[in-house]
Amino acid sequence: MKSNKLWPLMAKEEKEFISSVPPKIKHQQHLNAMWRLESVVALMWALGILKEFPPFDTQSSGELLKQIPFEDPGRFIFSAILLPEEDIEKKRSLAELWHWRSRTRQLVEMKQEIPPNSPFTSFEHIVQAVATEALKQGDLSQVVDNDFPAKGKAYKNLSDEEWSEVRSIAMERHFALNWVCGYAPGNRWDRTPTDT
Repeated sequence: MKSNKLWPLMAKEEKEFISSVPPKIKHQQHLNAMWRLESVVALMWALGILKEFPPFDTQSSGELLKQIPFEDPGRFIFSAILLPEEDIEKKRSLAELWHWRSRTRQLVEMKQEIPPNSPFTSFEHIVQAVATEALKQGDLSQVVDNDFPAKGKAYKNLSDEEWSEVRSIAMERHFALNWVCGYAPGNRWDRTPTDT
């Protein structure tokens, strides 16, 4: 990182993690790094390293990192070319949609009420309308029980553990693609917003 002049560009937390030796890595640092793999996968796709974008309900394997050309990082960094802007924006929008779905479930779990002036009667009604439109637009390949398909069932039927996994995947990929699309103030990775 230092020889390729990347060290100053790293966030404080990233420097701490890289500088830690395995016994001193905190549990939360390990978890954060594990989930950050989903951001890396989104970046790999945006750079054309991965030909297919992984499904939003499937956690990525660390094996995918072997496809990053590590032999000459400087050369790779300076010769990197992003996919066409419209392709990345479409995928960013899809990541935001999946992140929105996770936040909608969170509102349901918190027993939030629909605003009184809403044309919808419930969050389930909102999800149904969005899922139907996403299917029509080709953003979803199918709809299950008027909901997003996740882990072979309707998103609303995910267990808490499954929901946590799918939510983390969407959030990390949304984060990375928002950064690629220039949503981060001052292009600061650690300040990238993930509003839905």
